[in-house]
Amino acid sequence: MREQTEYYDFLRLIARQDSWSEHVNFLLLHKVSDKPRAICEPLQFHEVPDGTPIEPTFRLYGPEAQELMDALWNCGLRPTQGKQSEGQLEAVERHLADMRTIAFGKLEIARP
Repeated sequence: MREQTEYYDFLRLIARQDSWSEHVNFLLLHKVSDKPRAICEPLQFHEVPDGTPIEPTFRLYGPEAQELMDALWNCGLRPTQGKQSEGQLEAVERHLADMRTIAFGKLEIARP
């Protein structure tokens, strides 16, 4: 979370795993110095004509986005790319183990 100084204005997006379903619940908080916290009510969608310039729904400061990423990780969610690389890592580890066996065998060195 962003370090709080005399004046601060930040968003916090909290993610929590629902214990009784496969849902992840989100709560969006807005905090400004010396003001009560505000929460975002359920989002509503509005149709816009094609070509209409649009703004992001909200922006997160880098550390706030990292906090969200950590919260999603704690909910058990992993990046799709991360899941794909797990298999690649296992293949590399097996390959390295094979290369060690070959190298120690050729050099006639006892494996540690």
